[in-house]
Amino acid sequence: MKKNIELKPSLIYSSVEFLDSHKHSSYKEFLDARISHNKIKDIVNFLSRIELLEEENLKISSPFKKKITTFQLITFHYLKKYRPSWLNRFRKGLVNFEGFEKDNMDAFQCLNECGIFKEKLESKDIFFCDLCNVLSRVEEPDDSFENEFKLAQIGTKGELCSFYWLSNEGNETKMLCKEDNDLGYDLEIDLITKKAFIEVKSSISSIDKAVAHITRNQINTFLQTEQAGINDFFFHFWSFQDEKAYLAVIEPSEILDTFAKEPEGVRIPSQEVSFKNFKDIFTEINIKDYDL
Repeated sequence: MKKNIELKPSLIYSSVEFLDSHKHSSYKEFLDARISHNKIKDIVNFLSRIELLEEENLKISSPFKKKITTFQLITFHYLKKYRPSWLNRFRKGLVNFEGFEKDNMDAFQCLNECGIFKEKLESKDIFFCDLCNVLSRVEEPDDSFENEFKLAQIGTKGELCSFYWLSNEGNETKMLCKEDNDLGYDLEIDLITKKAFIEVKSSISSIDKAVAHITRNQINTFLQTEQAGINDFFFHFWSFQDEKAYLAVIEPSEILDTFAKEPEGVRIPSQEVSFKNFKDIFTEINIKDYDL
């Protein structure tokens, strides 16, 4: 059994430089010209071992190559191949990487270069975070990864649409859904005298068929927010159909009215809410200019 390769910034940088410099070379042509360059041969071997490179033509083999940077792509394929123990930090969110540089400086530097510690994440950084989060939650990156990632992308699309919609309305909005999965909401708006918390639910089903699953943590969060009476809480339901987007902004009291009745002393872990309960308040939103 071959020993796992350690994640090193220098290796990733060299691999990025190699891929950018030899986009149009074949493997045979490259070896004929560079046969004495052992370092380059090691890079080719590394990229092949993480199943990113097709050796015969030096082409990147990944469906995500146009969605994220080359550095992010190499890092993701490394994580997919070797699944280091710290991959599990992605399950809770980026908050779980606090102090990570003390545990593994090389890996921290790689993730920092991937852009996940920036104050404001770009769309490609969010895409990379989703890849890593889903990878951390599936035991093996097989068909279950593909299915879970598709669901994650639907959720992220709604979160981004809510972020841009609120920002365009002049609100100072923070997207916190990638920071901490346990907050009980996805976005935070600063209203000067108070804050508003937004939980986003998204579906590609029609409004008549779509359902949202409201977790116990989300229920507790909006109930505590309402009881405190200091800040506001809203739900955003997004329905994406035929390249169109529809949004319903819903207050917690309206959500509560649709919940299944809980037996005395029993707390249902998750409540299922039909979008069609709010069919009359869905509005079509133009999202063509959103960076999705």
